[in-house]
Formats: sequence, C-alpha cells, structure tokens
Amino acid sequence: MSRIIVSLACLCLSVNFSFGQRYIKNSKKKLQAYYKQSATEAGNNNYEKAISLCDKILSKEADNINVLLRKGSFLLLQKKPKEAEHIFLEAIELDKNINPKAYYSLGVSQFKQDKFDGSIKSFTTFINLSEKPKKLIDKAERFIEKAKFIKVGIQNPVAFNPLRLSDQVNTELWEYSPTINAEGNMLIYLSKLENNNEELFYAEITKEGIGKGKLFEDFNYPSGEGAHCISPDGKTIIFTSCDYSNSTQRTSYGGCDLYMSTWKNGKWSFPRNLGSQINSRYWESQPSLSANGKQLFFSSKRKGALGGSDLYMSKFFNGQWSKPENLGSIINTAGNEESPFIHPDGKTLYFRSDAHMGYGDFDIFFSRWDEEKMNWSKPENLGYPINTKADDGALFVDLLGTTAYYTSNRHSLNNSVKPNLDLYQFELYKEARPTPTTYVKGKITNGNNGNPILATIEISSDGVDKNILSKENGEFLIPLPSDKNYALHIEKEGYIMVSDRFELKGVQSSLDPYVIEIKLWPIPDTNEETAVGTAFNQKIPLKNILFKSGSAVLLDESNDEINRLNDLLIMYPQVKIEIHGHTDNIGSPEDNLVLSRNRAKSVHDELIKKGVEKNRISYTGFGESSPIADNNSEEGRKLNRRTEFVLVK
Repeated sequence: MSRIIVSLACLCLSVNFSFGQRYIKNSKKKLQAYYKQSATEAGNNNYEKAISLCDKILSKEADNINVLLRKGSFLLLQKKPKEAEHIFLEAIELDKNINPKAYYSLGVSQFKQDKFDGSIKSFTTFINLSEKPKKLIDKAERFIEKAKFIKVGIQNPVAFNPLRLSDQVNTELWEYSPTINAEGNMLIYLSKLENNNEELFYAEITKEGIGKGKLFEDFNYPSGEGAHCISPDGKTIIFTSCDYSNSTQRTSYGGCDLYMSTWKNGKWSFPRNLGSQINSRYWESQPSLSANGKQLFFSSKRKGALGGSDLYMSKFFNGQWSKPENLGSIINTAGNEESPFIHPDGKTLYFRSDAHMGYGDFDIFFSRWDEEKMNWSKPENLGYPINTKADDGALFVDLLGTTAYYTSNRHSLNNSVKPNLDLYQFELYKEARPTPTTYVKGKITNGNNGNPILATIEISSDGVDKNILSKENGEFLIPLPSDKNYALHIEKEGYIMVSDRFELKGVQSSLDPYVIEIKLWPIPDTNEETAVGTAFNQKIPLKNILFKSGSAVLLDESNDEINRLNDLLIMYPQVKIEIHGHTDNIGSPEDNLVLSRNRAKSVHDELIKKGVEKNRISYTGFGESSPIADNNSEEGRKLNRRTEFVLVK
C-alpha cells in the first residue's frame, strides 16, 4: 500500500457520517462505548480488536452506517480491500443519500484491487457530490489520474523478462543494490546479514558467469557499509555509512554520510568521510559517480529539499567537491526521490520516486539531460511490469545500455519462502536505454625505461574538454558514449605529447573497448646522441590532423592538434621536428606521393604562421610506401592515411 493510500484511508476514521437509517449517536451507551474503544484500538494498530468491536455493534444494529464505514476503514488499513469494498457498498445501499466521502472510501478499496473502472466511477461520484474539502477532492482527482495511467500501462506492457542471478550470489538473506564496473568483471552488492548489519559483497564475473559472492573484507568500516557506487575503472568506491554513536570516535556529520575508498598500491584505502561540502547533519545516501569522476549524484533529506528526500549533484573542481545542487522541480517532488544512477553516457539518469505518476509505492523512472536547454527532461516511468504495486528497487544499467540489474522480492513470494530480496537482471527495452557506451583503457609508461607515469589525459568532443589524471601506476579508464567522436591527448611536462582518436558517432551496435599502451618519450637534451630507445627514433602520430577527402586542405578539427604541437615547440626551444605525410594505396603512387607531401606541407605552413622558426621544422611525404596496416580493408587504409612527426637533431 502506498503512503498516500494509507493516509487517505486513515481519513475515513475521523469522518462523522451522520446520514442513513441508523447511526451511532442514537445507539445505546454500551454500543457507543464499543465504538469509542474501536478507535482507540485502531490508534494502537490493533485492527483485529477494533474490527471485532465493530462487529459487536453490527450484531445488534446491522444497518448502523457509522459502524459499517468505520469497519470498512479498518479493513483498508488491514490491507483487506475486497472485504472493505463489500462493507462500503453495503453502507451505500442502505442510504442513497450517504455522505459523499463514503464514495471516496469505496474508490480507495476498488483502486487497491485494480478495479480501475469502478474506482474512477466512485471517485467521480464523490467529486460531483462534494463541495469541500478541496484537499480531498484533489486527492480523488489524483486517484482518477493514476487509475487511468495504470490501466493504460497494464494494457500496454513493456518487454520484461527478469532473470534471477544464481545461488552463488543470492541467498536466504537480503541481496540488493547491484553495481558493476565498466569492464564488467566485478559485481558489488549489499547483503543484510542475520544481525541486520549491511555489508558490501563482491563477485567476480567471467565468461562462465558470475562467481560466488564474497564478503568485501578489504576494509570493514566500523559503522557498516550501505548504498554504494563504484567508479568505471573499479578503483574508487563511494558508500553510505550510518554512525549514530555519541562517542569521540564518531566520523559522521549526521546519521548517514557518504564515504570514499580508493585502490592504491594494491589495496583499498581506509574510507574517509567526503566532508561537510557533501555531508550534512541530515541523511545523505545512495551515491552515483559519473564516468569521468567529476559529478556525484546522491539522495539527501537536508534542509531546503522540495520533499522528504531529494536528488542532488556535486561537482569535483580544483581538488574538492562543490556545494551540492538540488536537481530541481523537474526531477524532485513533494514526495521522495531516491537511488539515482547516472549512466556512463553522462546524460541518462535513472532513479526511483513515490510521487511521480506510477504504479505503486516507489517506481523507477528515467530522465535525460538536454545539453541545449541545460535541463533534465520530464521523468518517464519505466513502465509495467518493471514497475508494479510493489516497492521497486534501484536500477543499474551496463555500459551498452542493454542489460539492467535490480532488486526484487518476487522469488520469495513465488516460492513461499522466507521473504527476502534477490538480485535480478533483464534486457532493457529500447526506448529506455541510454546511449551505448564503450571505454578506452590504457597504461602510460616512460618510453625509455618502462616506468609508469602519472599524466594528464584530456578527451574532447564537439569542443567540450574533459581532463582526468591517470593513476600513479599509469593506468586509466574512460567511458566513451557512441554518439560522438573523440580526440584524446596525453601530456606530461618534460615529455613529447601523444594523441589518439576514436570515431564512434552513429555507432549503435556492440562496441568493443579500446585497450592501448601509451609510451611517453622524455624531451631529449640537445647534446643527446641518437640511439635506439630515445625520442629521436620515434614516429609520433598526429591522429587529430584531418584533411578534406583527397585534398591537402586541413579541416577545422585539426586546429587543436596543431596548437598543441605549436605549444610543445614553444615550451622546448631546443626541439626540431620533421612532419611526415602518408597515404593509402588508392590512386597512382605518383599522385599519392604528391598528396602526402602537400599534406605534410599544410601542417608545416600552419606552424610557420604561428611563429615557429623555419629552421626548426621541415616536412616530407612518403605516399603509399610506408603502410602500417593492410590496404585491403577500409580500416587498414584509414590507418595508413596519417600524419606524423619525428624529432631531428
């Protein structure tokens, strides 16, 4: 039963129905005492006793309208809408001029049985007969709107075939809140142990399936671990812990705060509180970290929320988290919004709410960020039967956007076992999917000695740049939504820059991840002798230098790469370079040689225009003579059409 229905049903307890063939104020004092006592018992949640007192009165006065309506209200609160409907219909049959609120109660009982046509009729009758209170009329109109919504949804179900994860993960205990890293090789979830403590568990994912769940013992936070998220590279975990102690060891600002642990030097760091910018003296929980690690979404009951709990977002800037921003009235309501999940595509947000139009208590919704309008779209219900009358849990969607994971109690309900929660997966229908996303994973090392390098990685698309740092071990992982093309630049002071390019725009099918190894070559001294293994012998590709087809005319997309090369020459005045042009084997060798030379010259000329001294830069073309891939495929020819530079003494 949803909260609104409980509160509405409770209203029936206080209604004094004074119409009908018989009502309580004309009954004997003993029966009036039973009537008064029934309200007291109901106030103590002892509905069985309250109903039995009503039955004592009805055994003497079967047509007592007040008692019938009160018993119907108690039956509603006892989650017996079928019996309640029978009682309300009986009361209405006894008195056609009954208080209109009886039709309201009848509508509630019918709504809870999925008798939507009947409930719409009853609520409409209530509205037509009522003049006040308007608040109850507004609720009746909401019920009508919801009944119509549910009726249409049930008649038009979305594709949904949930598969319960194996007993390797699911147990007789509660398992919930599943998350998976970008590589898809680790599942992390929560389990509520027999002592009711929440603990993090993990399971490895291989080609054979999901392995056995194991307690996440790398850190065992004293106050336990709650709702959590894991970064795409699997190296950062943010989780909830609720510390209600009053001791001097207390680490939280309130009851529940967000904490973070990172994988470093082969182990997880001891969790640290994310600080007062994120956490408050109120409840903060259910974090979701964006793919680039720069945005943190979470739910909070802090002061200023539009409802009980709202969704917030904080940005990581200059080494710290910003003051969280409320996601606003498009997402948040006067009710509760919880369990945000921002997909690695960076623009599809899934969450659950008990106030947006839905099928039950909490439903799952999704919204998309509009870059042009700079706001979130109106949330869409994920649909029936993904959402039902049940309390539907948080959703996690994989990189490709095709497989979703969530929590349900359907196994225990269908098999008559002890009620518990299990983890499920299902194929997400097309309209609710995010943009398919892959990732580039790499490691940066020193070209001379192979040591890992902590470097700046900049990935840009459509003029928008995103900067991250590699780990101290040189590793990085960056999700790439398939609706854009990307330029990748890796830079480190004292080293020659490296660039790459990923053209994904329009790709909608399965996306294979990019795994690359990057060698950064130290800028050599002018007196360094030419030798194998030094920067002088390396051909550095300029993968973001682009030309018009069959032409030496540079595209505007090349400007950023040329500017970066110019900056390198300004920063290191001892460096001299030679630009190399290459083509595929389409066309005559003579024409390709000319084209490659002209393309190299175009880059040379742009650098000269920017002020580079002529004695520091030269160019040459190789045509089709130096392929690095097979020219028999388009992919190979694409690789062979390239621009490079080398350092010269």
